[in-house]
Parts: sequence; C-alpha cells; structure tokens
Amino acid sequence: MRFEGVSSGLRGLFRSGLPPTAEDAEQFPCHTPLMLNHFLHGLEVLVMPGRAWKRIDAQPYAPIKLGLYTIALSAITFMARTVGGLLLDISFPWFVLEGMLFTLICIGVVLSLGLLFIPCARFARRPVNDGHAMKLALFSATPLWIWGFFQVVPSGLVRTFFLLVSLAHCCWLLFTGLPKLFGTEPLHTLVLSLVAAAIWVIGLAVLTQVFLGLAFAL
Repeated sequence: MRFEGVSSGLRGLFRSGLPPTAEDAEQFPCHTPLMLNHFLHGLEVLVMPGRAWKRIDAQPYAPIKLGLYTIALSAITFMARTVGGLLLDISFPWFVLEGMLFTLICIGVVLSLGLLFIPCARFARRPVNDGHAMKLALFSATPLWIWGFFQVVPSGLVRTFFLLVSLAHCCWLLFTGLPKLFGTEPLHTLVLSLVAAAIWVIGLAVLTQVFLGLAFAL
C-alpha cells in the first residue's frame, strides 16, 4: 500500500483520493469533495459493487465524514419508520420513539459489525487497518437505509419482508467487498459473510424485541 506525504494526506481528507486514471477522469471529470464521494460510492456499491469497492478502497479513510454518511442515510429509515408508526395509529410521542430506537439499533449493529471485522485482519492477504473494517461495514450497510424507505408501510409483515431483503443485500455486499478490501480467500469470505449474516439477523431480532418491548412496556 502506497503512503503519501503529510500534506497530500491532509488534502486527501477533502479530495477524492482516487487514482487519476482515464476511467476515473471519464466517470468523475473533476475532483469532488470527499463527503460527496461517500454518497457517490454508496449509490455505486448498490448496483456495481465490484467497481465501487475498488474506489472505496482507494479513498482515504475519514471517520467523521463516514459517520455523517451513515447518519444521513439512516434518516431515511428513521423518517419512514416514524411515519409508518403514525399510520399504525401509534400515539405521540411513541411512534417517534419507536422510529428512533429502531434506527439506533440498526446503527449499533452496523458499528458492532465494523468492530468485529477488525480482528478479522488475520485472514487478510494484504495490509489492512481499522479503516478497512469500518469502510466495509458502513458501506455494506447502505441497502439497510435505502430499503428502509419501505418501513413507511403500516404492515408488520411488509416491514419484516423488506428488512430481510435489505439484510440479504447487505450480506451480498459484504461477500463482494471482503475480497476487495481484505483480499480474503474464497472460504474465509464465505465464512465471514455467513457470520455477518447471523449477526445481522440475530442482533436486529433480539435488540428490537428487547428494547422496543421495554420501551412500550413502560
């Protein structure tokens, strides 16, 4: 992995940091702010994950901007879940609290997954650091927030269905991202993806039942 000087690294916090290839010049004719690049990569990873992961890997790790990216997208789920609670005739302020708790639970599981990926560097076949783990976890969670729009539907069955669809999409992105960011072997990629899927499903199911159940029991 090539490291640039301090001044170049500081500029990388505000610039794309992507290699100036002919393909990049055609796709992004001018340098874009790093915050905008997060959203561009987030959209690209949904439809072209193989290409997007290469760009994400080349982009400098900026934890604050990556956190803002996650918070901004999670607002979609929060608004949809809140409006859905209102349509389900949940009284104020409980439908707002329900939407907030659900969104915070999702963010907590995403961050926990990122922290759990840090020790997985032992399976990597390339030099990796904490930034690789967090970028993998937070960008692969993009479908959770985009598909979260359907939480607006006032039906528990529909909400659960689209939640499972989003988790399946997240796990697919993890499966495609691990070889790109960690350089993992196929077997390790499959095992880590299955473990991540179990964490997603069990974590969200248990935490949602516990915290939402306690909130509405009070």
